[in-house]
Amino acid sequence: MSRPAAFYRLALGGCLASFATAGLASCSSGTYTADPSVVLYVVVNASTNFVGVGETLPLTATGYNGNNVVVGGVGFSWSSSDTTIATVDQNGNAVGVAPGIAVITARGGGTIGEMWLPVVQLDGG
Repeated sequence: MSRPAAFYRLALGGCLASFATAGLASCSSGTYTADPSVVLYVVVNASTNFVGVGETLPLTATGYNGNNVVVGGVGFSWSSSDTTIATVDQNGNAVGVAPGIAVITARGGGTIGEMWLPVVQLDGG
């Protein structure tokens, strides 16, 4: 099982620090400072936890640095694991196509965030 680079640690002159891919900027006295411009993780959000067939659900993605602070100016590309269940455009608008579950992925700042999106038939048909 692979883990994000943030979980791998390296001893640097008595300082236990994350690899550079996790946004390491400096290290001294056993502490490290995360680079505020490096995206460590992405969170995908929606106003509801499902979408109906034929309905559109706007999604948002936010990148956070190693200090859990939002990194501004990050652009995201979007994709769906199964476009027969749900599609998503490059603005993050997901559309329910057929009942089921699709994983919607936002890629930005060198990392990804995912959301499992259930699609349900709302009209009983």
